[in-house]
Amino acid sequence: MRLCIIVPIVGLTPDDLDARSRLLKQVARHDTEIDLWTVKNGPVSIESRYEEETAVAPVLELVRQAVARRYDAVGVWCGGDPGVHAARELATIPVVGPGEASLIFAHMLARRYSILALREDGSAIFEDLVERTGLTGRLASIRFTGMTVRELGGDRMKTLERLETVGRQAIAEDRAHALVLGCLGMAGLARPLEERLGVPVIDPAAALVGIAETLVHLGLSYSKITYPVPHSLRCQ
Repeated sequence: MRLCIIVPIVGLTPDDLDARSRLLKQVARHDTEIDLWTVKNGPVSIESRYEEETAVAPVLELVRQAVARRYDAVGVWCGGDPGVHAARELATIPVVGPGEASLIFAHMLARRYSILALREDGSAIFEDLVERTGLTGRLASIRFTGMTVRELGGDRMKTLERLETVGRQAIAEDRAHALVLGCLGMAGLARPLEERLGVPVIDPAAALVGIAETLVHLGLSYSKITYPVPHSLRCQ
């Protein structure tokens, strides 16, 4: 199985990309090959609707290339799933977003869940994601760490401690039964956070790979009635 994971930002260093590649391989099946592609033009980070929309066109171009190179599935490395639904209209293979994948797991594991996000001024991204996924009835809250994407990648222990603080608030005050890590910069911290809090914590990177692998293994992809090929492309 060959998966192509598209990074929709240009703010990551080679060391950052190497760390993410290692993380993906850790959560993938032993027979899954994963290639990490980065857009050539795009935002440095995605923390607003503006930055999210800026990333869509470069993501779609790389999805086209991944389909042409016969990958079995494509994923987008961002918790807001930029370009994922548009990309599904271009492809017959699965195009998976970690945000939607994480919410699906949360829906299966708990009656109520909370999303642990970055700053409150980026809340619209997650409100849109939850509404689009159709799981608003299970959402207990969106809690904010107050951190930027860059800060997440700095002191990982500090990030974990901050996630623990807001996670405890979500459990105690919002009655959350599970937590979703809302940014891929938090990937790799789900297990230690779960050990501290005692509730399921969904890692978006693991959710992305898990859903993609399952769809490919089952021979399933997204409905072309839901995601029809655009008329302009059918006429080419």
